[in-house]
Amino acid sequence: MLSFLNGVGKASAPTTPPEPPVSSSGIAIGTPMSVVGDSMTYGDYRTKSYSYWLNLALSGRLLFPQTVNKGGASVYGGNSGVGGDTSAQIAARASTFHSHDGIYIIFMGQNDNNSVTAGEQQTNFETIFTELSSAEKIYVIPFAETVTVDGDSIIAARNVTNLSWLRGTATGTYSNLEILPDAIWDGISFHDGMGGAGADSFDGVHLSNEGAYKLANNIFSAIADDLDSGTAYDWTAAFTNIYPADFSGSGGTVDSDFTGVVADGLQLVANNVTGLTCVASKGTLNSSDSQILTITGTSPSGNVDIYLRESISHAYTVDSGILMIGNIKVTASDGTSAPIGLQGMGLEAAYGKHIFTSRYSPAGEGGIPFVVNGVFINAPEEHGSTLSGWSSDLAFRFSPSTTIDVRIEVSNVQQFDMNDEGI
Repeated sequence: MLSFLNGVGKASAPTTPPEPPVSSSGIAIGTPMSVVGDSMTYGDYRTKSYSYWLNLALSGRLLFPQTVNKGGASVYGGNSGVGGDTSAQIAARASTFHSHDGIYIIFMGQNDNNSVTAGEQQTNFETIFTELSSAEKIYVIPFAETVTVDGDSIIAARNVTNLSWLRGTATGTYSNLEILPDAIWDGISFHDGMGGAGADSFDGVHLSNEGAYKLANNIFSAIADDLDSGTAYDWTAAFTNIYPADFSGSGGTVDSDFTGVVADGLQLVANNVTGLTCVASKGTLNSSDSQILTITGTSPSGNVDIYLRESISHAYTVDSGILMIGNIKVTASDGTSAPIGLQGMGLEAAYGKHIFTSRYSPAGEGGIPFVVNGVFINAPEEHGSTLSGWSSDLAFRFSPSTTIDVRIEVSNVQQFDMNDEGI
């Protein structure tokens, strides 16, 4: 299992975490970070989870630990969100999700109905803060003004009381605690004021993909000054890369529906792209050889998928995580505007278990109508099987029966076995 996890008093987590790297000015790169909460955090492991986009905004400078028991009451690791959890349920599993002493981002209370008193909710927060007293930093996301909250005066009043308590008594008691500013909700609309979903939500309560992206960037703006600079490439520099392709050359396998060339070792596959113009070309992204895919036209009905596949030959044990990093830029074909018609993207290391977002994002959650540009780091998850190798896909799904204008560019993709690297 992961060597940084702290198992003292925790039946499901292993022992002896190493100290985070020494930092002279802020929180060191490579420090583990977990997000904790309910469905707003969990996000069904799709693009509507803010954690993916926060990791991108951070340029992968923090380790997103392998998630074990995804979405269940005993979950621990990077994404420790459980859909439907109340603050009491999250507090009850605090000793489980306390799996390291790095950074925790807590977002909870949205599922507490109006029978939960302010004092009861405060007790739940205190249970978590006490459990995480050895963590380097705890950030708390302020309550969101969803259609549920704004429609219930008792809940709204409790939120005001407890936000004041969090920023006063709680931060005065717990030295590692910081309540993020209300400004992290700036520019995010949950509902239209008449009971309907707002521009950044698909149901008035949960964030759309774009809403999650906005929240992540607002969180980054609030915490960036606390962190040392750097990217995932800096703190993984000494690790052994098990991803063979370096995106050089042009000898890869090109799908018959594409024109152009693909980097050595990669296989380009297209499914159901009738009516689309698909071009593969080479370029340079962040000073590294890159692969470019440009897709334009009108898509057919049904699932429209394009992916770059690489075969990995590496012994994989049941409890290992596969960490993946890389440069990615997704725009319209002009290279600067937002993509049109991109429904989902899933950069996966091994059979959908170690991913950066997911291409299986339902159309109702808004797709990806924004520019994606930066260093990504994936969300490793326990696989449950022993493997001798696997196919690693950089996969993209496009909305059916609509206009498509998307340019995808990736470079310097690397993968690491977390067991082998002692993380």
